[in-house]
Amino acid sequence: MPRFATFTLPLCAFSIVLCQKIPEVNAPGVSTRLPEAKCDFHVRENGPDGKLVTGVSLDTSLFYDITCKPSKGFCLRVSNCTVTGDEKGSVPYPIIDANGCTLEESLFGHVQYRTDFQAGIANPYPIRFRGASSAVIFYCQTTLEPKEGTKCEHFTCK
Repeated sequence: MPRFATFTLPLCAFSIVLCQKIPEVNAPGVSTRLPEAKCDFHVRENGPDGKLVTGVSLDTSLFYDITCKPSKGFCLRVSNCTVTGDEKGSVPYPIIDANGCTLEESLFGHVQYRTDFQAGIANPYPIRFRGASSAVIFYCQTTLEPKEGTKCEHFTCK
C-alpha cells in the first residue's frame, strides 16, 4: 500500500509517494514477502544536516531526506524519482533512474546513502514549473531489499 507525505512550502509544494515493491518468493510451500518500507520524508536546507525547510525560494539549496524504520537483514533502496507540477495534465519528469542515479546532473544529485536505512537527494537549484501553481510534486520509489552478506550494496553512479 503506497504511503503519502505532502509538504507545502510558501514558494513550492513538495510531495513524496513512498512505495514499496513486495515480490513473492516462489518456492514449494513457501510464500515470503519483503517488509513494508516505513519511512519519514523531510526537506532540509543545504544538505543532510541542515535545518528543516519551512519556506523556500529559488536560490535555496535543498536536500530531500528519507529515513526508514530499520528491518533486520534488509537495506533501503531509493529509485525512479520524478517531479511534476500539480496542475491537471502535468506529466511526471524523470530525475532519478532505477539505479538511484540522477538524470539531471545540473539540478539533482545521485541518491546518497548515509546508513542502511537513510538516504537523500541533493537539489542545489530548486525547480518550478510554468503555470498558475508553484507546487512541485516529488515522487520516489522506496523499497526494502534483502541485504547481501553484512553490507548494503548500492549501484555506483558515474
